[in-house]
Amino acid sequence: MQSEMLMLYKLMILYILDRIDFPMTDSQLTDFFIGKNYTDYFTLHETINDMTEDGFIEKEVVRNKTLYHITEAGGEALSFFFKDISSAARADIDEYLSAQRYQLKEEQSTPADYYEIKHSEYLAECKILDRDSVLLDVQITVSNEAEAERLCNNWKENSTDIYTYIITKLLSSGGKDTTEQEG
Repeated sequence: MQSEMLMLYKLMILYILDRIDFPMTDSQLTDFFIGKNYTDYFTLHETINDMTEDGFIEKEVVRNKTLYHITEAGGEALSFFFKDISSAARADIDEYLSAQRYQLKEEQSTPADYYEIKHSEYLAECKILDRDSVLLDVQITVSNEAEAERLCNNWKENSTDIYTYIITKLLSSGGKDTTEQEG
């Protein structure tokens, strides 16, 4: 019975990751499985670790977030065993993704990370993404790790205002019509 449940959890994870076009965070997966009372935290993370080791999902760590996405092998496994996921479990997943899609995607659309580039010099890279397109990529060099971390932490909250400001400023003509050619 226990192995059947673990197999179901694995298939459900594959199904969730297959149904979206962006990676999910560890906390988002946990929110679904714990929130719907499918399993406990430890069983879920043991299952996720097994799937990562087996190459069915890929794990990416960005600062303090762990992101997961389905691999080609995971997609193939899902196609073979899709019928083993109950219609009720698929409905729960589809309902969750439908209700949370915007919020889930929004969390992934403004990534920010930093790297040490020289001793006591850090590069903070902050992006705004729309599907596979980069709408804005801001790279700022700062003199210490605390500043880089603060930039990245504040990015999500301020990214829309910064993007709007940059676009407005760069597209404004300063009162001049730049489309007219001088004769």
